[in-house]
Amino acid sequence: MMLREPDEATGWGAVPDNPVGRAVAVFAERTWPGEAMTAAERRELERRAGCGAWVETPDSGGTVDAPTDDAVARRMDAALAVARKTRDLAARVLAKRGALRPFACETRPGTSAWALDLAALGVDGPLALDRHGRLRDALRGLVDLWVEGDRPALVLVGGPADAGAAEELRAWCETLLCQFGTGRGWDAQPEVLRIEAP
Repeated sequence: MMLREPDEATGWGAVPDNPVGRAVAVFAERTWPGEAMTAAERRELERRAGCGAWVETPDSGGTVDAPTDDAVARRMDAALAVARKTRDLAARVLAKRGALRPFACETRPGTSAWALDLAALGVDGPLALDRHGRLRDALRGLVDLWVEGDRPALVLVGGPADAGAAEELRAWCETLLCQFGTGRGWDAQPEVLRIEAP
């Protein structure tokens, strides 16, 4: 297989002149194909790649710990964590867009929790047939985030305003995760929780 570098035709803009920039452009295009990369995201990935390889860049002032945007850094943390755990493109894209992220679940010690923003899937209202399929596909890709021995938890952010519809959606997601997770060796059945969108 021949590697090709992204260019303006693929939506990634001009290929950077520096080796770290070139490597980041190729990595990003393969990890999140078709997804636009902001300048801040590109800088954050270049900073991480430079730190990993201990490469100094001309504007780093001799240090690899250049200042970073905290929101972009958190989003890239989640995106890279998901990219390491699953080959599912939908899950990787959701994480890159900030719709899928790790979730600290203090009330459930020992759980491995992820939050999924339903508004990003267009599932923040009544669950129509097209939204139903979109959410099912997303959930199928998310099961790779939990490994053998995990106690999986998924936190749905937002969703229908009606309490009955919201509970029905939560229970449906829990049933699907149980089905998709069969045989994965989890320590407990997946639990789906719901919080209101901020």
